Amino acid sequence: MDRDTDRLEHMQEQSRITGLEFCRVPAVAAAQLDLAQVAQYQPHRYRHSRWHLRPLEVAVFLSHRQAWEKIIESGEPFAIVMEDDLVFAPDFASKIASLVEGDVPFDLVRLCTFIQHRTMGPLCRVDSSVHLRRILQEMGDAGCYLVSRQACLQLLAQSQSFCDHLDDFVFSPERGLQIYQLDPPVAGQVIHDADLMAAWKAQGKLVSVREADDRRSKDKGPALYRLKKELKRALRELRLSVHRRFLSAQTISLADIKAPSADRSDQNLRQG
Repeated sequence: MDRDTDRLEHMQEQSRITGLEFCRVPAVAAAQLDLAQVAQYQPHRYRHSRWHLRPLEVAVFLSHRQAWEKIIESGEPFAIVMEDDLVFAPDFASKIASLVEGDVPFDLVRLCTFIQHRTMGPLCRVDSSVHLRRILQEMGDAGCYLVSRQACLQLLAQSQSFCDHLDDFVFSPERGLQIYQLDPPVAGQVIHDADLMAAWKAQGKLVSVREADDRRSKDKGPALYRLKKELKRALRELRLSVHRRFLSAQTISLADIKAPSADRSDQNLRQG
């Protein structure tokens, strides 16, 4: 948000540390959003993953759509979409360069940490220090991801009608894109580290706009819609259970950025 000058100063400092230039895209303000005027937001549709969304969730989705449009307009083959409460690993810039210059084709690479237990594909080597894992199921936290211009075109086209959480939409295998997790990650959001979060709060910084979100329960849709979602979830879990004997499930915390391991032999992974 334009009013969050503390976050802007934080990202400017991170820009100096990483050596990368950031282009700020003002976020859509949920408080000023009239959902009835958002043509792409189409709730109460059986094909979407949510029956309807809170204004903040719609604003987040629209903000990322704006970022995708900016990337397309720039003509650049790749760009990084990031939130403004990130911390970065010291080798952030060099890892990005390796990904872009490497031989592993991708549409989107998730760069940040995650606290959900997720099953992923086998380790894919880009170079001696950069590895990827194919994302096989929806993941939360779209705080930092590398995306191709072509993928932005597809994401925009597929979100002409949406009623989904942004994270679930972007990282879903249903997008038909080559989507990976960088392993180990090179960025993480402050909200995922208790010490950083406490420090920000002590300084009077807004840790997350989600803290001010209206958390009242929302209608989850009619019984038939909920049944469809449960059946879809069960089929997805069945498919993953078949693969879990061959694949690794893992979580990666912000501590992995602070003290990354040089050994990527899966010793830090919990088997699913």
